[in-house]
Amino acid sequence: VLKSRGKLVIVTVSHSKIKKHIMQYFPDAVRIDLARFMSVQEIKWHLVHQGFENVHHHVIRSRPIRESVDAIIEKFERRYISTLSLVSELNFEESLALFEHRLKENHGKFIETKVEMTFIEAQKS
Repeated sequence: VLKSRGKLVIVTVSHSKIKKHIMQYFPDAVRIDLARFMSVQEIKWHLVHQGFENVHHHVIRSRPIRESVDAIIEKFERRYISTLSLVSELNFEESLALFEHRLKENHGKFIETKVEMTFIEAQKS
């Protein structure tokens, strides 16, 4: 569908970011996401082997976002990240308890987070 010399842009989350994300306290969710998302290098390999040129990537990070720990816990209780709905109920409840404890222990009332997205660009020959 892409015309000759057209540019393709894929936005994804890198495996390293998945492993470091605040969701790390939900190990089953991390395993699911690592299996669901191809690594940046794997995507680039596929693009090159499908005839794309000038394949490269760059990372964009937001400024730090300050949120209350209670607000973050509430979002996780609602499973605001779709992968959390794929985790068993028992595992989710156990991980949520640990998540809440660790967040409060390590960050107090507030935490700073950043959104990080990887952009992979390629050009059709």
